[in-house]
Parts: sequence; C-alpha cells; structure tokens
Amino acid sequence: LDHVQALQFKPEGPIYIAARPRESDAADPDFEVDHAMFEDLVWPALVHRSAAFESLKLMRAWAGHIEWNTFDGNPVLGVHPQCANFIFANGFSGHGAQHLPAAGRAIAELITTGEYRTLDLSRFNYERLLTGVRVPETVSMPISSASASKRGSSTRRKQSTTSPTPAMVKGIL
Repeated sequence: LDHVQALQFKPEGPIYIAARPRESDAADPDFEVDHAMFEDLVWPALVHRSAAFESLKLMRAWAGHIEWNTFDGNPVLGVHPQCANFIFANGFSGHGAQHLPAAGRAIAELITTGEYRTLDLSRFNYERLLTGVRVPETVSMPISSASASKRGSSTRRKQSTTSPTPAMVKGIL
C-alpha cells in the first residue's frame, strides 16, 4: 500500500494485483476499464516501487468500487463523539478480511461493556479525523532473539524484498 501514490499492490499466488483509484469523482458510475490509466499511471508507479515491474504483462483488468479511507488508510472504530448510539466499524481500505475478527470483537466489547478489553483500538477513533492525527501503518515483524544475535543488535526483520517476475501482475483499475 503506497499512500503517496494512492497505489495498492500485493502478491496473490503466482501473480500480483495492483489497484489505484481514479482521479475523478469517487461517485463516478463509470465501470469501464481504462487501459490507458494502467499504462499512464499504475505501471509507472509500480516501476517506481520496483524496477522488476518494468517488464510486467497486464493479464486482466476490473473497474469498480473499493472501500478506501483516504485520510490514513486505516479503519475508523468506536463511538461517534456527538452521537453515543452511533458506532463506527468502517474504512478498512482493503484490510477488512485481516482486521475484522479483532475489530468485531473490540466493537462487541465496546457495545456490551462500554470499553475495549481485549485490544485497545482507541487510536482508530473518529476524533483523529477531526484533529488530523493519522495512524501510521508500519511494517515490521519480530524475530527470534537467536536470529537477532547472529545479525547484531537488530530485533526487527526488514520488509520482504522479493521482486515480481514479468508475468506476475494482474491489474485492477
């Protein structure tokens, strides 16, 4: 996920899926695939992220709506500050399948007990949209202390640097 270029890409089996919102009105009902958009915007952005995308082949394309939190790409969870019986659980920006089990539990706890108990998800509250406080997305994974000691003082694994091969990209426009 690249918030600067509004670009999403991820591996899916032996291929990659790439997506980018159109510059036009989000309510635009035009679901025609714009192949020029891939050539002019998506492909150059992919190549900017990894030169291995230079020789990709577009296999299929799709046009439609995806949920996208344009503020920080993270969900909005919790009680509305001015309407106590309005609870947010939205804005997952494509992370829904990953986050919904934890978010569902947290919202259930919030409804039944008035607070988060298992996981404190209060940083994803609606107020951050009003105050301009973004929740940055970080990518790091803890590694075992034995592996860390072999490499020195590092305690985090770097993000995967696996590069795509030419025929591994499926574009979603």
